[in-house]
Amino acid sequence: MNIFATGPVGVGKRTTLERRLQEHAHTRPDPSGWVYLHNFADPREPIAVRLNTGEAQRLAADMRDFLEDARGELVAAFESELYAQRRRQATEPVEHEQEAARILSIPDDVTQVGLLPVAYTTVMTMMRILQEKGYLTKVAQEKAHVYRPARPRQQVVGAMLRDFVDRVFDGASDALLLHLARDNKLTPKQKRLLTRLLDEYEEE
Repeated sequence: MNIFATGPVGVGKRTTLERRLQEHAHTRPDPSGWVYLHNFADPREPIAVRLNTGEAQRLAADMRDFLEDARGELVAAFESELYAQRRRQATEPVEHEQEAARILSIPDDVTQVGLLPVAYTTVMTMMRILQEKGYLTKVAQEKAHVYRPARPRQQVVGAMLRDFVDRVFDGASDALLLHLARDNKLTPKQKRLLTRLLDEYEEE
């Protein structure tokens, strides 16, 4: 509330009002403290809580100390080895499931990308060969086998290219390069890329 006092300047209006208010306050009980708590059910309507005199300030100070301690504890918890271990335990099954290729779904996947339909037995044979060459690993899971890559993609492509050169060109990579250079189907961009790769190889 507001109190309005009028009178000449310098007669002590403010001093008189403060003294009278203090005298009156001594005859009244100590005022309660009020705090407003967040209402998770309706954030637009905080919850008002009435506390004894002085408890509101202590509660505010305790909350500041709690937040400061919690900030340090949370940082330490997320940097701990225990958290990293539990995170791996939670995410690794999902990651393995995402990268795993089930043999039963491969024929459909091949058809969806526009290739010719592939028989189940053909897929099985190819997966077995890739496993024998060390490109895939096979794990029994429920009623199917789950195949996962055993090597990085670049390493697999390099090994398969070397195998192709050995079988088709008797290990002579220069014959392959000559064939590519004479291939009229190569675009100018592909020819420039081939030339650049050869130059980089010679510099190494």
